[in-house]
Amino acid sequence: MKNVPATLRILFFILSIVHLIAIAIQSKMGVYFTKPLLLSLICGWFYLKTKNNQSVFRYFLLAGLIFSIGGDTFLMFSKPGAEQFFLLGLGAFMVTHVFYIAAFSKYPSFREGIIWKKRWLLIPFLIYLISFSLFLWKDLPGPFKIPVTVYATVITMMAVSCLNMKGRVGLSTYQHLFTGAALFVISDSIIALREFKFPDANEIPFSFAIMSTYLMGQYLIAKGSILAIKKLQ
Repeated sequence: MKNVPATLRILFFILSIVHLIAIAIQSKMGVYFTKPLLLSLICGWFYLKTKNNQSVFRYFLLAGLIFSIGGDTFLMFSKPGAEQFFLLGLGAFMVTHVFYIAAFSKYPSFREGIIWKKRWLLIPFLIYLISFSLFLWKDLPGPFKIPVTVYATVITMMAVSCLNMKGRVGLSTYQHLFTGAALFVISDSIIALREFKFPDANEIPFSFAIMSTYLMGQYLIAKGSILAIKKLQ
C-alpha cells in the first residue's frame, strides 16, 4: 500500500506524456482516453498522501481537484455549436478556484502571509486582470462577457490567495504552490486567447501549451499542498 501513491504519481507523468503526444499527432481518441484520467490520478495521489490529516485545508484542496476532473471532461466536448460545454467547464473550474481560495485562506496564520503585510503586491494582479479583460472584451460573444470576466476575477483571486501562503509555510512549499498557481493562470489565459482572440489559429500549439502548463500547475499545487499539510501534523 505504501507504494501506491508513488505508482499513481509515476502513472500521472507517463499519462501526461501520452496525452501531449496525442495532442501533437491529433489523436482525438488518445486525448479523450487520457484527459479525464490525469486529474483522477492526482486526486488519488493527493488523497493517499494526506489521508491521515483531517484539516479543512486538505478537504478544500481535494474538492478543488475533484471539480477539475469535471472541468477537464466538459472542455473536451467544447466546440463551435456546443458552447454549453465550454460554459460548464468554465463553471467547474470556477468552483475549483473557489475551493483553492478557501483552502489557502483557511490555512493557519492568514495574517502572517505576505499579501496581508504588503497590500501593494495586489497591484500587479489587478493590472493583469484589468488589462487582459479589456484585451479580450471586444472579442467575447455577448453571453460569454460576464462569465469570462467573473472567471478571470476568481482565478486572479486564487493566485493572490496562493501568494499569501508566503510567510506561512516553508520556502520550498511556497514555491511549489505559487509556481503551480501561476502556471494555472497562464494555462487559462492561453485558453481565452485561443477561444476568443485567435479562433482560427493552428490548434496544436495552443492545446500543447494549455495542457503542459495546466498539468504541471495542478501537480505543483497538489505537491505544495502535501508539503503544507505535513507542517500541520
